Amino acid sequence: MRRGGAALLALVLFLGATDVLVGQQDDPSEIFLKAYLSAQQGEKLEHENRFNTALAKYRFAGSLIAQLRRSHPGWQPAIVEYRGRKISEGILRTEERMTKQNALSASANPLPEVAPSLPESADWSEPGPDVVAPQSDGTVTQESRDAAINEATKKLRAKADQLQTALDKAHSDLESAQKEKETVNTRLDETNSKLEKAQDDLDKARKSERQARDQLVQTQESLRAIQASQENSAREEQQLRSLSTSAMKHSPN
Repeated sequence: MRRGGAALLALVLFLGATDVLVGQQDDPSEIFLKAYLSAQQGEKLEHENRFNTALAKYRFAGSLIAQLRRSHPGWQPAIVEYRGRKISEGILRTEERMTKQNALSASANPLPEVAPSLPESADWSEPGPDVVAPQSDGTVTQESRDAAINEATKKLRAKADQLQTALDKAHSDLESAQKEKETVNTRLDETNSKLEKAQDDLDKARKSERQARDQLVQTQESLRAIQASQENSAREEQQLRSLSTSAMKHSPN
């Protein structure tokens, strides 16, 4: 029983850890972060002239970017596109430097030649400049190639810095645009609130005006009724007076 319970507990813990790892692997921000860190490691290794390891890091970062594009095509497409382009440039640059390095290594290490034996005589002297000169020319050629590689590397780094600066500026502009949008939305909300309040006040004013008109109509009707009542009372009083006068005329003295 104890072994069965322990096994069940271990299975539950394993499944929980698996769910967490799967959730992290499916998170686009986690995938992008791994790709970014791998590319940074590749760039560092490239600067240290460790081209094989750098190329492996670049290719791993590129596979993560490809996975991110497939599984989350709508996640920050501009940033993912820029990072993928930089990784591709790093792969091409590293492969080119590896090719040049292999070519330089092959040219700098020719097959050994059998040197002729030195004569065993007292008249022998050191080789002249015509024998030493080819070695000097080979060294100069290798140095010029190294200088060309370094110059090309500097240009690539400068281009990468320019792209990074442009990306930072784009991010800054985007943040500024978002802030301006939020400010405009806030002002629009305030304006809409004021308009709604003004509309409510206008509705209340119209309602009060209607009520005042209704009261005026009622007052006018009341005045007409009072006036009609007064006129009726005057007629009745006149009729009573006429009847009283007629009665007095026909009554005996």
